[in-house]
Amino acid sequence: MDYEIIDLSPVPTIVLDASQSIQRASRSFLNQVLIPAEECVGADFFDLFRDRGLLRDDCAGRLRWALDTARATKTMQRVHHMSIGSNHGRLRCVPILRADTLVCYVLEWHRVTTPVREDHLEMEGLGDGLSTNDAFRILIEAVKDYAIFLLDSNGYVVTWNVGAELNKRYKREEIIGKHVSVFYSDEDLRENKPQLELDACLREGRIENEGWRFRKDGTRFWANVTMNAVYSNGVHVGFGKVTRDLTERKAAETRIIAAYDESAKLKSEFLANMSHEIRTPMFGMLSANALLLDTNLTGEQRDLANIIEESGQVLVQIINDILDYSKLAAGAFSIVVDNVDIAHINQSIVRGSQPILKPNVNFQLDLSPDLPKIVKGDPLRYRQVVQNLINNAGKFTDEGSVRLQSSVIEETDDQYTIKTDVIDTGIGIDASAREHLFTPFTQFDNTTTKRYKGTGLGLSISKSLTELMGGVIEFQPNESGKGSHFWFTVKMQKVSSSVPTSGSQIVDLEVQMAANQITTSPPTLAVLNPLDALREVAKTKRLLLAEDNMINQRVMIKVLRAFGFTNIDTAGDGVEAVRLVTASIPSTDSNAVSPIPDIPNLSINPHHPTSDRDPDPQTDAPSTTTYSTTSPLTPTSSATSDDDSDPQTEAPSTTTSPLTPTSSATDVPIQPYDLILMDINMPRLDGFGATSAIRSKNIHIPILAMTANALRGDREECIAKGMSDYVSKPMERGELVRVLSRWLVPGCGDVGAGLKGGCSAKRSVGGSVDGGSEYESESLADRIEE
Repeated sequence: MDYEIIDLSPVPTIVLDASQSIQRASRSFLNQVLIPAEECVGADFFDLFRDRGLLRDDCAGRLRWALDTARATKTMQRVHHMSIGSNHGRLRCVPILRADTLVCYVLEWHRVTTPVREDHLEMEGLGDGLSTNDAFRILIEAVKDYAIFLLDSNGYVVTWNVGAELNKRYKREEIIGKHVSVFYSDEDLRENKPQLELDACLREGRIENEGWRFRKDGTRFWANVTMNAVYSNGVHVGFGKVTRDLTERKAAETRIIAAYDESAKLKSEFLANMSHEIRTPMFGMLSANALLLDTNLTGEQRDLANIIEESGQVLVQIINDILDYSKLAAGAFSIVVDNVDIAHINQSIVRGSQPILKPNVNFQLDLSPDLPKIVKGDPLRYRQVVQNLINNAGKFTDEGSVRLQSSVIEETDDQYTIKTDVIDTGIGIDASAREHLFTPFTQFDNTTTKRYKGTGLGLSISKSLTELMGGVIEFQPNESGKGSHFWFTVKMQKVSSSVPTSGSQIVDLEVQMAANQITTSPPTLAVLNPLDALREVAKTKRLLLAEDNMINQRVMIKVLRAFGFTNIDTAGDGVEAVRLVTASIPSTDSNAVSPIPDIPNLSINPHHPTSDRDPDPQTDAPSTTTYSTTSPLTPTSSATSDDDSDPQTEAPSTTTSPLTPTSSATDVPIQPYDLILMDINMPRLDGFGATSAIRSKNIHIPILAMTANALRGDREECIAKGMSDYVSKPMERGELVRVLSRWLVPGCGDVGAGLKGGCSAKRSVGGSVDGGSEYESESLADRIEE
């Protein structure tokens, strides 16, 4: 280049090479800045002029933008409002190219006597859509809630609007030319977050995030930040950032989340209390009613008792549905992985569901030959979904058939996808109602004359449970043209010892219910009689019933008597239960019941009934204990005879001691308990605490949890706390018989298993079955729910 022309140019001109070092400066320029030529040539333009105080940061930022844009676009750029020292003017930047390669920049500076307003800044490199003064002025003057500013390609601030000044509290002259990193925390800077965001924006074109940003005074605010890469003629020239202060919204969200959490906690506590308060009297009522049905009643009396039973069961189901839905809605439901025997669960449901079918309804069960014997999943939740669908089918089918079938539709190296269908020939579902089938609280018939009752939660709960198990649930009309076809899939993990069932084990069960007479076609279901097996051993067993509710205590004693138990002690709280258990074990100190914090030592004062009356719940003490003087192998003498006695006049304590015990527990004749029935909610020491104290003394008596609280605890927590098994109040007598037999009848760990044909499950106490909380062929939860 002929630099003599530059030297003689009347327009202040300076030439920069591609690295922005000064190659030449006109005499007119040197006269303006008062710098000798020898100090200029070869120096970095920005370093030289910044060191001499001739170039403010904001002007440096604008010039960098112009140089980057000129280089990228290979076009001339202008900077309006360019100050050098005390001189104000405009600058024109011309890129000089050779063979499409940048050789140098020629900067021409035109001095003006009146400073240009900063809001008239124009950068031609931003393109036609963003370079007009009017458009930018509108943003500056109208947008005050958003900080809108531009960065050059290296992340230095080039423009600053009013919203940015209000939001970040930097004046325009303070921030122009500063790097965007000034808005970030020290932690963000250590993680190089500003540069990473610039790189991500350049790579993706746009990024958006929320996080803490910092103002000039060091205060922080929660910001929503959007950054876009800015291009001119297809060449990247910088970044556009929009920042909004969302601190108030963030604070409101935090308050809402806290309020929601508190509300959810209160709701859970309310539901738990409601469950307990309703289930506790329901247990007493339904159990007493069941005992009443076992007596000699007239036809009218039996009808009334049956009405009580049916209405009570409906109420219990409604409570269960509401609690299940509440837990699902709160995300509190979890899947418990255990062994699952799909065939056995389906067969068990068929047996248990026969009474709900109307006369002249066939029940069919089809199990595919490829169905694995044992898989890993949640047996309780699988059963719940199937039972819900079967209940609906039975409810809406007046004649025809209900069909239950299961098969494997997909298999991978480690899991099966199992499909289960429930097909009925009932009333079907109107097309207008199908859209809302799985919506909570939706019922098929919502008129005041509806025939079918319910909460409308069953299908919604089934949908949620199915999704938790990795599957889907769907509906389609029955292909026969009448009725409904529901099906769902679940994913079950493979078990190494699992083998497919043989074809001979496939069941096609047809149950014809006519005039309340049930006939079953082959193969016949081999069902044990658990009550007879339990009665065989009951008289030799000693039980402890820990229950603080006197009515439930009285009713439970009568129920146990009906099962054949004659040696039953009672405790009204956890402290008394621990002392009685400790006293019944050889070589234990009943007064050292550690750990029970802050509970004073109590003397044991057994109650000796003086008459055959039941204790008055208003006047008698809630804690009633009796002792036997017989050995564990010899049946004890009883206050009642072995024959059937009147359950309405028997005393609650079934055994008395012919010896008068002293206040010392060591005088109590030792006969270890065979099983403890432990209520969870008790005064002074609850069932969990009592179980912990018993287990801490290395006592391995089976402990059966009894609770009316369906939200706090659940069977999983009971097992985890050291209990051996679980029943919920109100409990079915058949369920109680099965659970008691599981622990008291030799070899009957699988009582009532039907086609399993025998009692072979291995049992242990303290929440561990064969070391893994599993029975040989079915999960504990499955057995409990059966």
